[in-house]
Amino acid sequence: MNWAAPAGVPWLLWLAIMLIFGPPALGSKIAARIPGVLGATGRWWQARKIAQVSQDELGRISAELHELRADYDRVVPDLRERVNKLEEALDRAQRRLWAFRDHVRDLKDVLRRHAPDAPLPEPPEEISDLV
Repeated sequence: MNWAAPAGVPWLLWLAIMLIFGPPALGSKIAARIPGVLGATGRWWQARKIAQVSQDELGRISAELHELRADYDRVVPDLRERVNKLEEALDRAQRRLWAFRDHVRDLKDVLRRHAPDAPLPEPPEEISDLV
């Protein structure tokens, strides 16, 4: 890059333009490394950029969180209702199963009392552990 001022441009104006917009601009990362007052502007500008990015990211994440919360609020009541229905159905099935088991044992006891020598049929494999 040519550091010489163009013809007709005062050198102080050229210096100000280069410091503000050029490669060693006061707000650049390079200028932020300069100690003292000249680097303070660069450090402030770079910190501002980072804070702006953080705020943008925070806004995006907050929007995603609100969308997830809305989805959760929409889906969870239906799922809770379905789980409650399944638990009730499971409870009914378990009560029926134990009632069936008790009834079969009662029938077996009655049969053994009335005909102790009569052979009892073997239960099916699916319910052999219950009888």
